[in-house]
Amino acid sequence: MTTSDIPFIVLVLLNVVDAWLTTRGIEGGAREVNPVLRAIMSRLGTEPTLLVVKALMLAVIYALDLSAPVLWALCVCFGLLCAWNIRLL
Repeated sequence: MTTSDIPFIVLVLLNVVDAWLTTRGIEGGAREVNPVLRAIMSRLGTEPTLLVVKALMLAVIYALDLSAPVLWALCVCFGLLCAWNIRLL
C-alpha cells in the first residue's frame, strides 16, 4: 500500500456518497447544476450517467498516479460537494 492509496480510497467513497446524494436530490425534484451531466442524464438516466462518468473520472485519476496531497485536495473538493448536496436535500 502506498501513501496515495488511502486518499484515493477516500475519494472513491466520497464519489459514491456524492452519486447517492445526487440521485436522491434529483428524485426529490432538484436539478443537476452541471449542464453537460444534465444533458447526458436526460438521455441515459441519472444513475447510469453518474456510474459511467464517475468510473471514468476515477480511472483517469488512478492512471495519472497523482500525489497524496493532490488526492487529498480532491477529497476536500468532493467533501464540500457532498456537504452542499446534503444542504439541498
